[in-house]
Amino acid sequence: MAGIAGVYCSDGRPADVAEVQRMAAAIAHRGVDGIGYWNSGPVAFAHLQFHTTPESLDERQPLVSPGGEACLVWDGRLDNRKELLESLAAHGAHPVDNTDPGLVLSAYLQWGTECVARFVGDFALALWDARARRLWCARDYAGIRPFYYFWNGKTFLFGPEIGALLAHPLVSLKINEGMAGEYLAARTTSRDETLYSDIRRLPSGSTLTIDADGSFRIASWWKPELSLLRYRTDEEYAEHFLQLFDRSVMSRMRSNARWGVELSGGLDSSSIAVTAQALLERNGSGQGSGHDRALTFSVAVTGMPWDESEFITAVTDHAGLQGEFVEPFRGDLNHFRQRARDWRDFPGFPNGELMSIPTNEAAKRRGARVLMNGLGGDEWLQGVDAHLFDLARAGAIGPLMARAREDWESYGGRRHWSIYLARRLASLYAPAGVKTLRRRRKLARNGIFSRDFLRRTSLADRLAAPPERERRGFASLAQESVFCLSFGGAEAHVFEWNDRDSAYAGIEARYPFFDRRLTEFCLRLPEDQRQRGKVWKWMLRNAMRGRLPEKVRMRSSKAEFSELFKAVLVNPDAGARLKDLTILKHTDWLDPRHFAARLHLPVQPDEDHPQQYWPIWVVLGVDLWLEDVLSRGGRI
Repeated sequence: MAGIAGVYCSDGRPADVAEVQRMAAAIAHRGVDGIGYWNSGPVAFAHLQFHTTPESLDERQPLVSPGGEACLVWDGRLDNRKELLESLAAHGAHPVDNTDPGLVLSAYLQWGTECVARFVGDFALALWDARARRLWCARDYAGIRPFYYFWNGKTFLFGPEIGALLAHPLVSLKINEGMAGEYLAARTTSRDETLYSDIRRLPSGSTLTIDADGSFRIASWWKPELSLLRYRTDEEYAEHFLQLFDRSVMSRMRSNARWGVELSGGLDSSSIAVTAQALLERNGSGQGSGHDRALTFSVAVTGMPWDESEFITAVTDHAGLQGEFVEPFRGDLNHFRQRARDWRDFPGFPNGELMSIPTNEAAKRRGARVLMNGLGGDEWLQGVDAHLFDLARAGAIGPLMARAREDWESYGGRRHWSIYLARRLASLYAPAGVKTLRRRRKLARNGIFSRDFLRRTSLADRLAAPPERERRGFASLAQESVFCLSFGGAEAHVFEWNDRDSAYAGIEARYPFFDRRLTEFCLRLPEDQRQRGKVWKWMLRNAMRGRLPEKVRMRSSKAEFSELFKAVLVNPDAGARLKDLTILKHTDWLDPRHFAARLHLPVQPDEDHPQQYWPIWVVLGVDLWLEDVLSRGGRI
């Protein structure tokens, strides 16, 4: 949760340190442990320090190599320090120092830009190579650490938040209508665009290079193995998973202060909490007496549809955790308006704020700087209906019909299961062009958008992004679906919202299910390890036998959060705002008549239409952001 920012003038102009200082001041909440600056000729860097590992206490960034040939700014955590040290020693190389950035800089000096494939952990980095006159940037495989940039052919700017870039006079407030359309459609597909035309994000698992001649290129560095694993027994899958999962949780327990777990009572966060406790009992905390029980922080209110207190208590009692319940946070319209102003972006969602704000605050009160959560468990370990296509393609008619019936029953389908199957296969088999045509017709017929906006932004084409099978060679449509779920546009935004939320609270979020070694294993799982019959997350449940209490290990329910959206939307302030939107007054994005028809459903207190709350909230969130942008002189 540290921060890095910088300026590079590719035409040779000296970089202005004052510009970097302004950028750093916009994200000063990331630098509670100090801010460091460095400049040389056309380059200027800033590093905002937030210590979360023992080694980080000795960091001095920006870090210059002993010979002065390179300078690095690094926001991250290396989880394979031992392996990297051994590789450097095998090549006769000595680390610049024992910190994570010291190992990273040494790896670059030894292997050049190819070194990035050797890094396991969460990171974003920028490095100036004075010998080659080259700026090189990279982001971890999942995009957990944020990296935004601006590039106009002469000046390159980068930072961890949009506000840092908007602090520079070259970056305009011109709105990216196409991205606004994706938000309003509640379907973000772009991995590199933002709501601003001048600002982009470096996609996950990518590097960015600007050479001495000014040539600019982005390349993907992460190329995982895609062949499916074929073990003999379920136990072999579970054993391999546990080895990787234990290592992942242990890596995220590495901290210079206390750490905790955001425990929801669901299968994923509960698995992390009990595993962390088991590792503490096996290895000790390394932090003295009184730290031998894992801290957990949970939100629960009796009687609410999202109340999971009985499962939370079962986990803490079973594993002997030091659990703490906190009051939920309920944000009103003013809260999210302020979020839009602070973040200079879409302000997030009511269901996320409910838990993240009070658990972050509670963790900070207890002296913790790190909080783990269960994001990634659903993405990697839950079954996907794309498997229906794979069964049909293999001619496995019996298993196909059985899986379709099970999915239909689980989803509470109203029509016969065979109709569900026919529709899903038609959707999965359809070529990309057909999908685009269908979406274009659907948006025109049932959407809230004006026809001019749809035509101007080519929104249907954006929302029907083609699959990546040809480029990556996926082993199955199910594998491709799992990959796209975890690395699509939606997940890119989720990490950034979580990062900003945590950064403002003075907490670093960590995600054990997104450990690269673990996810490379999960990506290769056969589908029957994700779902078997009506049991989803089959392998995880199998692996957690004995670690989790049975009522949690075998629970089939999930919390339902539509009430939180409804509570905000039926508030008189929100209701009045929805009828007097900035979007309707200053843009032609929405069709007023179609939007009014959509709006009728969720704002009636005596009606319950949870499927409508999410898309209506997205419109309100975009409107709060647009209001702020226009008040600052932004233009469409």
